[in-house]
This record gives sequence, structure tokens and C-alpha cells, in this order.
Amino acid sequence: MENVTDKIDEAAICEIVYRERNRPIQIWRQTLQTSRPYPSHWHEELEINAVFWGGVEYCVGGRQIEVTGEGFCLVNSREVHSAKRVYGGEGVRKKDEILGLTILVSHEFMESLLPDYRHIFFRIDREEDRKDIFDRFLQMREICMEGPKELSQEFRNVGLVCEILSILCARCSHPLEDIDINHQKNDERIRIILEYIHTHSDEPLQQQKLADNFYFSRGYFASFFKKYTGKTFKQYLVDLRLQNAEKMLLETRQSISQIAQDTGFSDERRFIENFKQQYGVTPGAYRRQQG
Repeated sequence: MENVTDKIDEAAICEIVYRERNRPIQIWRQTLQTSRPYPSHWHEELEINAVFWGGVEYCVGGRQIEVTGEGFCLVNSREVHSAKRVYGGEGVRKKDEILGLTILVSHEFMESLLPDYRHIFFRIDREEDRKDIFDRFLQMREICMEGPKELSQEFRNVGLVCEILSILCARCSHPLEDIDINHQKNDERIRIILEYIHTHSDEPLQQQKLADNFYFSRGYFASFFKKYTGKTFKQYLVDLRLQNAEKMLLETRQSISQIAQDTGFSDERRFIENFKQQYGVTPGAYRRQQG
């Protein structure tokens, strides 16, 4: 295993979920079809996730945050975070019903408006500010539900996002030095660890070797990793490999056995068992359903 100081391609982890980077502000609808666990990752964008129905469990910078019913979770630039829906609310929902919204704001856009953006972070302490922000999300949901997507809807929603950013900048910004220095160091350490795992996920990875490579004891590495990702190392690696396998199932015509091999599973049987446990169907059936 090479030294961790070797150059790691940061895009390997940054692009785990977010691939469209041509707009300074992106707004994504969350539905039953898109509602799935997202392994821990980080990116430069500011992210805010609103939940309108059910419950979502987030792990952000080592903090466990559960949003139930109606609420939202804010993720600052470069914060390591993950999300999983833990339960639904009352009543059956349609597959295309909007259960939540995610907004992403590019680092360049924020820095163009706030020259000191790299030296601040956002934290929402007052319930009044939280309510004002969520009210904008409710308005955005109503706009998204109006019918076929039109340009005017996009402009109105972007305007509401700018109102949210105005609230954050005016009432919820704090100097970066207010964050404990050890917490900042741990944020950087987990980013480097995750970058390494994402770059080498198709290789045999063992927790003990990773712990040694990053100068942790095995026990401390296990607790540190679980705190910052919300999962054990084994759970995280399997979920990551499954996500990579899902992408290959949809975008290539490679055989199931080849995909199992290319994504790091020890054999085809183990891959099929893990995939079925996560997605409810075998890889072959999933490919046919989505095709």
C-alpha cells in the first residue's frame, strides 16, 4: 500500500453523487425513486437538504443529525457527510412525489459574493432563522409541483435559493476559527482516508492495514471511522462497491461476474447476495428493470 502522502485524485470522492457542475446553483428533487443511502463523501459545494416527509438520518462532520417530518440539514463546503432514509411518514407516496429538495451552491459562486468565504462557516442556532429558511423550501416545493418544468419556475426557485443564502450570510455566518482546531484536523484526516478508499475500492482493503497506514490503532481507527461516516469500515466499503456496481450495471453491458470482479467483490455469489440485500433484487433483475 503506497504512502498516504502520494497524490490522490480528489474527484474520485467528490463525484460520488454530484456530476453536473455547469451551474452555480443546482436544485434536485428527492422522490421514492431517488431515495437511497449515500455513502460518506465531500465536495466544495454548499449543500442544504430539505425533508418534507418521513425521516432522514445524516452524518455531518461526525455529528448525527436526524431530520423527521419537516426540516432540513445544512452541509458546509468540504464537510464529510452521508444520508439515509430511516423511515417513511404516514400514508403511501407516489414514486414521483417530491419528498425533499437538495440545493447545491458552487464554491466559486459563494466566493464571488463573499471574498472571505473560505474563512467562514454557516451554523443555524436560532429557530426563527430555521423557520425562515424552511419556508423558502416550502415555496420551492409548490413551484416544482405546478406542472411541466418551465424556465420561469427555475428562475423563481433560484430567487428563493438566493433568499436562503441571504439569510445564512446575514444571520448564520461564523468565523472558521470558532471551530475547534482538533475538529478541523479530524475533518481533513477523514477526507484523506475516504479519498484513499474511493481510489482503491476495487482492491483488497483491510481495516488493519488502513489503520497502520494512517497511524491509528485498530480500535481507534474503527471508532473514528464510524463516528465520521456513520458506518463501520466493512459496511462503508460494501456500500461503496455496490454503488459502483449499480453504475456499471446501468452504463455498461459487462457480465455480472466481471462487474463483481471490477468493483472489488471476492466472488460473484457474494456480490449478488449483497446487492439483493441492498436493492431487493439480483443485479441481473435490476439491470432488466432499469433498462
